[in-house]
Amino acid sequence: MDVNPKSPPLPGRKQLSQGAQMHTILGDLKHAMLQDDNRRCAECRWEHSPQWASVTYGVFLCSRCAAEHRKLGLETSFVRSLSQDAWTRGQVERMLAGGNRRIKGFLHKNQL
Repeated sequence: MDVNPKSPPLPGRKQLSQGAQMHTILGDLKHAMLQDDNRRCAECRWEHSPQWASVTYGVFLCSRCAAEHRKLGLETSFVRSLSQDAWTRGQVERMLAGGNRRIKGFLHKNQL
């Protein structure tokens, strides 16, 4: 998992060295990944420990569902690998603000 250290600091956090910033961002993303609802794919709910994410929707995905999201195009779903792609602070913040539980609640509330 790689992080772009040039992103502005998270609200409420002081300016850190690049190494410390990357460590903090990766820790935040890892924290989001370990939440119960994020331990399964948001789409199929089958695969444990998804290795992909849709930054657009703030959800964690299995490789099969991530491939389907990629087919939709960047305008619809921006997909990142949790271990192989570079992440910006803004992308990690979207994942922290989202999550599989939130999207599931939204879809249920709106009967989608």
